[in-house]
This record gives sequence, C-alpha cells and structure tokens, in this order.
Amino acid sequence: MWKAVRQAARATLHLAPAAALAFGLWLFITVLLITAVGTVVVVGAWLLPETVLLLRRIAGAKRAMTAGWTG
Repeated sequence: MWKAVRQAARATLHLAPAAALAFGLWLFITVLLITAVGTVVVVGAWLLPETVLLLRRIAGAKRAMTAGWTG
C-alpha cells in the first residue's frame, strides 16, 4: 500500500510542472498563430526566428521533463 502511495505522490510531483508547461503551450498557440498569419502577410516575418527559438526551448523543457520521469 505504501509503495502505491509513494508512486502516486511521485506522479503528482511530476504532474505539476507538466500542467504548467501545458498552460504555457496553450498561450504559445496564440503566438504561433500570430506568427503564421504575419509571415503569410510578410509583415511578421521578423517574428519567425524568435518563434522557432521559443519552440525549441519548449521542446527542450519537455525533453528534460521526460528524462526526469524516465530516468
């Protein structure tokens, strides 16, 4: 029983940062849409490199979270 409780507590500790990342990604979708529309119109082409860098940082954070979970 205690083993299951410890596993549940560990899973909850990993869930909190994942939920924060999910909320950040929800906000990032807005930035991504603005960049896509701006690039099509050519007005927002300067946003594309910054958006790609932000996307790479998010992917790195998700990889780090996955490595922490899987070991």
